This record gives sequence, structure tokens and C-alpha cells, in this order.
Amino acid sequence: MFKKGVIVSLILLVCIAITYLFIGSHLFLVEEIEISNSRLVDEESLSRLSQCKGKNIFLIPMGALREKIEENPEVKCTVIRKELPHKLTIEIQKYMPCAFLNQSALRWSWLAGKIKLAVSKEGVVFPFKEVVTESYPLVIYEKENFPVGEQWPNLEEAMKAYLAVKNIVPIEIIKVKRNDEIFLYIKNTKTEIRMNSGEYEKKADYLRILMKELPSKNVKYIDLRFGRDIIVKP
Repeated sequence: MFKKGVIVSLILLVCIAITYLFIGSHLFLVEEIEISNSRLVDEESLSRLSQCKGKNIFLIPMGALREKIEENPEVKCTVIRKELPHKLTIEIQKYMPCAFLNQSALRWSWLAGKIKLAVSKEGVVFPFKEVVTESYPLVIYEKENFPVGEQWPNLEEAMKAYLAVKNIVPIEIIKVKRNDEIFLYIKNTKTEIRMNSGEYEKKADYLRILMKELPSKNVKYIDLRFGRDIIVKP
């Protein structure tokens, strides 16, 4: 019985020593915070991060910090890592533009000319504040407002269709009516490519073959909604 009590006491002492080492000592106090894409972190989030310095790295509320950073609609995801003994690394992945949204139908008149609304390949609408360095198609979608930072299934399907054919024909406009109605307009010729959702790669293969065989690329529309039964209107 005496030996059992000694063993229990020793275990408790070891636990206290370990707890002090990891929680109570100055060895694991945060001294450095490294952030990628730091421009995506707003002042409030930066303030919360700065408050982490000097605190024990094991007591940092990782989930709360991550949620706060991801309130920014431009942020796709955030990974926060603890690099012992005293460093936090924060990797912020942003949404990348796949197309720009036509804002003429929106009620946000105060946004006109101030920011661009981009659409990611995931169908998320987000404010794009950087300099436009390449050409993107314009998305026309019959809705009145788009809460930024949210994913829209119809737009996601439209982006899948666009990405499947973008290396075959130059797309200038993407028009979305419903999930199964996507119209892509070729630059210069204004040819309309009609598609519905699903099997985009297969439809792209049909289009690739068709563009080689057409005597003239300047046709009114190409309808790819019926599998191999492709309808072409001169």
C-alpha cells in the first residue's frame, strides 16, 4: 500500500512538472508570428494576432483566430501552425478569379467603379482589389444581389463549363440562367455555345473535334446539350 502511494505521488509530481514546463514556463511563449498574404488580414484580426505575442503557444485559440481571418470574403482557407517553441505560422489561401461578374444588374450602386466582383472556380463571388493583369470573361447572371464570400452552385457549374473549353475557344461572355442553362460566347465571332451541367470534359472533346471540322467558325450557335447529337446553326 505504501509503495502504491509513493508511485501515485511520483506520477503527480511528474505531471505537475510537465504542466509547468509546457504551460507555466517562459520557454513556450509566442515570440514570432509569420503571415503569408498578410494584406488579407484586417486590423481587428491583426490586433488579435498581436495579442498572442507573449502568451503560451499551447493556449492560443487557433479556431477563433482562423474563423476571424476567414470572415474576409477573399480568403479561401487558413492554416495556422505552431512551430515549437515560440513561433506561429499562418498560411492564408485566397480565392483566385476565374471570371468577373457583371454588376450592371446589381442594386449596389455605391459599389459601381469602386471594386470588381470576381468569381472563383468554386463559384464564390468575392471582391477583387488587385490590378487586373490578364483577360477574364464576363459573367452575366440574372440575380439582383450577390453576398460576397458565398458559393453559388449555378456559378460553380458555369465555371466548370468555361474551364473545360477555355483552351479550345476564347470565351468572352458567360451567361447563366439556371443550373442546366449555360451559354458561352466566343470572342470576336460571338458564337454561342449552349451547354447544360455535367460531363464537361466530354462536351469539350466534342467541341474540339467540331472546331477542326467546321468549314467556318463563324456560326450562330453550337448546342452541346444532347451528347453526340450536336446542333450547329450557321
